[in-house]
Amino acid sequence: MALTEREYYTWDKQGEFGHIGVRKVTVIEKDGREISKTYHRHVIDPDSDLTNEAPEVQAIAKAAWTPEVVTAYKAMIEV
Repeated sequence: MALTEREYYTWDKQGEFGHIGVRKVTVIEKDGREISKTYHRHVIDPDSDLTNEAPEVQAIAKAAWTPEVVTAYKAMIEV
């Protein structure tokens, strides 16, 4: 009997300011057959600290968060 765990991420860009909705999926398999799947969701804001995010999420954020997007987001939250 072999138990394995694997994780993968899905994401989507939300709203005009480039928020990114992240979904981490954790799958537990027993002898190659899925026996459990859990989800963790969170949203990251433009210009957030990305050090705890998965590399693929960091890459999406860096591409989506242009200086113009970050400036617009900061101006919006200061209101």
